[in-house]
Amino acid sequence: MKKKTLLRCAVSLGISLVVTFLVLLAMGGLASGITTQERVKCLSNAFFTVGSLMFGFSVLLWASGEGAFDLLTYSITLLFRLKTVYERESYTEYKERKRGKATNFYLVLMIPGAILLLVAVFFAVYFEYV
Repeated sequence: MKKKTLLRCAVSLGISLVVTFLVLLAMGGLASGITTQERVKCLSNAFFTVGSLMFGFSVLLWASGEGAFDLLTYSITLLFRLKTVYERESYTEYKERKRGKATNFYLVLMIPGAILLLVAVFFAVYFEYV
């Protein structure tokens, strides 16, 4: 991977850890009167919540980048454009134009999301043995 992508992944991981900490605070996972088992459960839930949202959103970005929603977006743009029939581009032209903009931005969310999900699985397994 490129150095720029790794830096973006690191920034994304840092932001996701801050969001995980905020979710943990909202769930009361850092309260002083809870047991270790409850604390591990809160940690697992917080990491899973943020990780699944990031990973799921990155899968949607990947599917969109691969063209899964091209026909839907083409149809909607045709509905809202009030041009004559001769000024519209065909679906083939639209698809070729969209293919020119290849990006791997989904990796910036997918890798940290997968890391958070793995940490959540670790805490879930640890929760069973505490």
